Order: sequence, then C-alpha cells, then structure tokens
Amino acid sequence: MLLSWSIIYDLKLSFIVKLDTFLSTSSVGINALIFKIFNIPFYHNDRVISLGMGDGIEVIDDCNILGILGMYICFIVAYNGPRNSMVKFLLFGAISLFTLNVIRIFLLIIIDGYFSIFYNAFYLSSSYIFFHPFILLMWYKWTQIEPK
Repeated sequence: MLLSWSIIYDLKLSFIVKLDTFLSTSSVGINALIFKIFNIPFYHNDRVISLGMGDGIEVIDDCNILGILGMYICFIVAYNGPRNSMVKFLLFGAISLFTLNVIRIFLLIIIDGYFSIFYNAFYLSSSYIFFHPFILLMWYKWTQIEPK
C-alpha cells in the first residue's frame, strides 16, 4: 500500500500537484497571518516567506506534509480496524499533521531570521522532531483498538 502511495505521489498527477500547491501556499498563508496578528514585519509571496533577514524559506512540494500524510494514511488503512474509528483517526491525523507542519514552518522562519547558523541542523531534524513521534503514537493507539 505504501509503495502504491509512493508511486502515485512521484507521478505528480494533477490532483497531487494541486493538493501539494494548496498545502504549501496555505501553510505559508497561515504563518503570514500569525506574523500579521503579532505585528511582526515579514514578506511572503505564494510559497516564499521571510522575516526580512536571513534567506527566507520556500515551502516546496516535498516540505508540505503530503508525503508523510500518505505514509500515515497507508498504515491506518492497511491495519484492520473499525471503520468509524478509522475515519476519526484519519481526520484527526491529517489535521494534526498539517498543524504540526505549520508550527514547523513557523519555527523554520524564526530560526532562519534570528538563528540562521542553526537552520540546516533544525531543517534536517525537524521531521523527526515533529512528525515521526506523533505518527508513531497514533499508529500505536490505532493498533490498540479492538476490531469489531
């Protein structure tokens, strides 16, 4: 199942490209809104956001949670469980992973602007800090639900 998702994702079908673009631009847009609410000067355009110092970041297709979300969904669907719980797990997981990605991007922007020396280290380890513990916890919780 995961192999099927990887193939579909790598083919860059039109609905995948549209979903990638939506996730990237909405993540940047939400972060721009946060900076606007707190009156922090920033620049953003489509997928790029910056505090005006540092290089800024561009949320490209591989950085917007869709690949990891596919991995999460494949496990939940492949491991048998009650359908009503499966829908709840899928929705909660998708919303939570998107929220974690917005937080990750926010921190990447802050680190790029104020602590750029640590940017590469944080960028390379951020998925292990944010996504993998959450996914492993959700997978564990999913395996604990008794099929009916």
